[in-house]
Amino acid sequence: MIFYASPRLTKTRASQKLETFSTLPPGWHYGRGGPIAEAVIAQAERVARQLVMGGISRTDAFPGVDGDVRVTGYLGDHFIAVDVSAAADRFDVTHEINGAECCSAPGVDWATAREAIKRVAEEIWGISAFSIQNTGTAHAGVSMRSPSRSHATGDYRLLKPSALATQAA
Repeated sequence: MIFYASPRLTKTRASQKLETFSTLPPGWHYGRGGPIAEAVIAQAERVARQLVMGGISRTDAFPGVDGDVRVTGYLGDHFIAVDVSAAADRFDVTHEINGAECCSAPGVDWATAREAIKRVAEEIWGISAFSIQNTGTAHAGVSMRSPSRSHATGDYRLLKPSALATQAA
């Protein structure tokens, strides 16, 4: 049996709003702003998908008057904001807990932004792809248990603690 999900049911609030940003009229915000470029919308969609893949399904999106877009995600006391630049090539990632900024990664490329989003999701959910030191397999009567490989450990935080959080500590 095959089940199909309606695209309307699977779209997040951010995705629904992003679809409208290319049709914003010139001067939509008190005489400033205009339609958002398709490249910026496409990058913002990537951000929204990455949030959902990290278990952060409550999302939203906001157009900027300078052609940029902010995609946000909310889960419990956590808030994550990712700003996509008007050139669609730089991202500012900010993570807040209980309304206080705890860390950020300003002006990063997509690969770094994606990793920062993953780290925030891992922090929220208490899991990490890097937490397993060794993986192994066992085959009864065929071979001895042996690790397939070891993974290096270390500080994988990509987000920098904010100056506000550092001063408060």
